[in-house]
Amino acid sequence: TSGKYGSFVDSRSSLTIKPINYYIIPRLKSTLALDATGGTAAVNTNVEVYTKANSNRMKWRIYPQKVVSGTVYYSIASALNNSFYAIITTTNAASGFNTYLQSPTTANGRFWSAEKTGNYYKFKSLAGTNLCLATDKTTASALVSGTNVSVTTCATTPAATTNSQQWTISTS
Repeated sequence: TSGKYGSFVDSRSSLTIKPINYYIIPRLKSTLALDATGGTAAVNTNVEVYTKANSNRMKWRIYPQKVVSGTVYYSIASALNNSFYAIITTTNAASGFNTYLQSPTTANGRFWSAEKTGNYYKFKSLAGTNLCLATDKTTASALVSGTNVSVTTCATTPAATTNSQQWTISTS
């Protein structure tokens, strides 16, 4: 399950990954996509959502990296430079921690499981306890270009936070 080459199918989450670039799009607003702020792949570059465009700053490579207790964990690498990964800090990781780019790192904050929720995925961090990638806004009307991305406690029941934690993975 590790490596950067070839197709991969995660039978637990039904996620099929190929060695191509993907947009990671918030469920709340399909006109936005995960973005490396400023179009720069550098240490500590913030991760946000921004109006979707055909730009590598909004494209990501998803690599299966490790299996822990039967769960596949992925790295989400920037297409600007695939040695920069979307991570959270692993020191006392908690809800509200910011997501940013870092390279190189083997820290648990770099690894995300993809959990299927209907037609969407939740990215759950290996760092901390029960933390999911989420937009900082929980309604479509509040979610605008430039909204920050962090982690929040993974929601298990239908609620506003559930939608802010759900993402589509798309090639277009």
